[in-house]
Amino acid sequence: MKSAAARARSASISRRSLQRSAEDFQNEVQTAEQEILNRLGKKMLDVLEKYAKANGYAVVMDVSNPQTPVLYANPGTNITKNLVDAYNTESPVSGACAETSSNQTCGCCCHTASGFRRSDAKKP
Repeated sequence: MKSAAARARSASISRRSLQRSAEDFQNEVQTAEQEILNRLGKKMLDVLEKYAKANGYAVVMDVSNPQTPVLYANPGTNITKNLVDAYNTESPVSGACAETSSNQTCGCCCHTASGFRRSDAKKP
């Protein structure tokens, strides 16, 4: 029969092993997520570059980041939906984004509510 100290030591070893396994799993998940985001980001940047060139934009700014030095952007300059549509055309996937409007996101893809904006806003 094991002594209380031996059982405590065994429980401690098991707990550390479980913690290491959980940390390893979390690291694997983060690595897989980063790889997916990198692939998706590369595809989106390719689409963005084609879109900007085809539509004559000199600059496209991502204003979803609060660190971006954009003090004001007219909502009519938001090209997020156009970019998402262009991306979906180039990289069709079953179960595509179910965006409800150009100012909302479904949470399943790469665009954000504030989105990408063109810097040379054309008047409608």
